[in-house]
Parts: sequence; C-alpha cells; structure tokens
Amino acid sequence: MFSHPPHQMFFASLAFTLLLSSPLSTLAKEQAPPSPLSVEAQIDIAEVTIGDIVTYQLSIRHDPEIQLATPQPENDFMGFIFIDQEILATQKTGGQVLEEFKFRFRADQVGHYTHSKIFIDFTVPNPEDPEKLIPGRALAPKTVVVVRSVLFLDGEPTDIRDIKSILGSAFDWRPWVLAIAGVIFIGLLIIYWFRNRGGKTPFITSAPELGPHEVALQELATLIAKNLTGAGRLREHYFELSEIFRRYLGARFLFPAPDWTAEEIARHLHAINFDPKQRDQVLSILQDTDHVKFAKAEVDAATSVADTHAVRQFIVATIPENFNEKNSSKLLSIKEISV
Repeated sequence: MFSHPPHQMFFASLAFTLLLSSPLSTLAKEQAPPSPLSVEAQIDIAEVTIGDIVTYQLSIRHDPEIQLATPQPENDFMGFIFIDQEILATQKTGGQVLEEFKFRFRADQVGHYTHSKIFIDFTVPNPEDPEKLIPGRALAPKTVVVVRSVLFLDGEPTDIRDIKSILGSAFDWRPWVLAIAGVIFIGLLIIYWFRNRGGKTPFITSAPELGPHEVALQELATLIAKNLTGAGRLREHYFELSEIFRRYLGARFLFPAPDWTAEEIARHLHAINFDPKQRDQVLSILQDTDHVKFAKAEVDAATSVADTHAVRQFIVATIPENFNEKNSSKLLSIKEISV
C-alpha cells in the first residue's frame, strides 16, 4: 500500500468538493427531462361575496403526442353558477405544448369551498403500437375560494337607534261607534215589533210569483185597453197578439215558441203527443196571425175581435189544474173582459 503526505490528501479532498459544487454539476441537474404532463390551477380572487364572478384557470403543459380533452370543472364548483369558458391559443415552449383554459363562475352560496377533484382526461400513444391510444387522467392542484355574504362587508350597523317610549294615543272613538250602532239596532227591533204585533202582516212583503197564464191574460188586457182595432191599426194589433200567444206557449209548455216557425211548433206538438183539439187551435191561431203579420192579409174589426177571443179562450182552457187562484184576485176579472 502507498502512503501520501497529509497536504496532498487535503488538496485532493478540496478539489473533489469544488467539482461537486461547480456549474457543471448544476447544469446537469437543470437538463433533467421535463414531466410529460404537468397541471397548474389558479383562481383570480380567493375571497368573494355573493354575486361576484371568479375566473378559474387551468394551464396544462404536455408532450406533443399527448391529446387533451377539454376539462369539465363545473361539477366540482358547488355553490357557484357556471357562466362561460374560454380556450386560449395553444403555445409551444421547450419542445412541449402549453394549453390554457379559463372558466368563469358566479358565487351563489356562502361557504368555504375547496376544489380538489378536477380531473384532466388525455390519451397517449401506445409505445408498442402507436396507432392505439392509452387513456389517462391527471388531477389538478386544489384551489380554495371563500364566499361571504354581502352583509359581511357592511360591518356592524351604526344607524340603529333605541326604541322610543310609547306616545299617548289620540281620542279613542271606537267605543262610541259601537254604542251608537247598538242603539240603532235596538231601535230597529222595537219598530219591527210594533209593526208585527197582533198578527199583522210584516211591513216587508214579497209579491207572489205570477203563472204564465196570469202574465198572458194581463198582457192581453193591456192590448185590449189600447183599442188598436177601433183605431184601425189592425196589423199592429195582430203583431202584439201573436207575441203574447207565442210567449205563453213557450212559458206554459217549455219550448222556444217565440223563435220557432209555425211548422216547427206543429212538429214539436205532434212529437210530445199534445192534445189534438188544442193542437188544432194553436195552429189555427198561428196561421191567422201570421197571415196578417207577414202576408198583410186584410181583416176587419170583427175578425180581429174573434181571433183575440180565441187566444184568451185557449189560455184559460190550459190553466194548470193545480193552480191556486186564492192569490190571483184579478184573474176572474181578466176572464170577463169583453173584446
């Protein structure tokens, strides 16, 4: 074995140390190959309030043969509303491709949000068969956003004042109104009792409802009182007589006689098995009145009187059997009117 002097051993050791700390060693470290795919994630504002818009940016650097799918971070952004996205122009740096994506969201719910499950899907050629692609997935670095309420920015309210003491109210007129209303009510009860004592008829009464025949006989009496026949206005008399008769037929036998022709009325009466004798009377009256109304047939006063009498007789003959005449004191006098 060879031995060396102590000073030679010291300089050899120093030379070896300088070699390790020289720029050549640093250059060797810097020339290490970059990662095939790297991801950076950032948010422009880390603390926002409801309604603010934040921009989430992904910067992905990868080898040229790697193909990226557009990231979908929306599902991990709970508490935010997605607005839109932007894909920046692809850049080539240091033999790799740089792709950048921007996503804009609107803060919608208060909370502390950590986004740590945003994946980037990609494909890379199979080294053994380049035509085949191998799918892969990279995880983006996590980001944190704090969403605060707008009230948080306002701070503690300074314009709230103590409740003032209760002021005295104005004159309370409600008991007087109730007292006056009570006096009026009692007065009405006394008036009602005086008017109805001893079995007298109440001061509020309702008129009895008239039957179809009562209405028709009253209208007939009014027509006779006009004396259109005596004035030579026979056609006008027949117009009113026809309307009175048709309204009575419709109200008494429940069909739209004023709107139907004589032929339609005849078919209807036959269909409901109307009394043949009364059906002939109806058709005769309709025929006589229509001839004067529409065909302008010439008639004299005696014929007008006879036709009016025929209408009255038909109305009286078809009064319902269950009709109570006790409340129709005018009915007898209407029957006895002389044409």
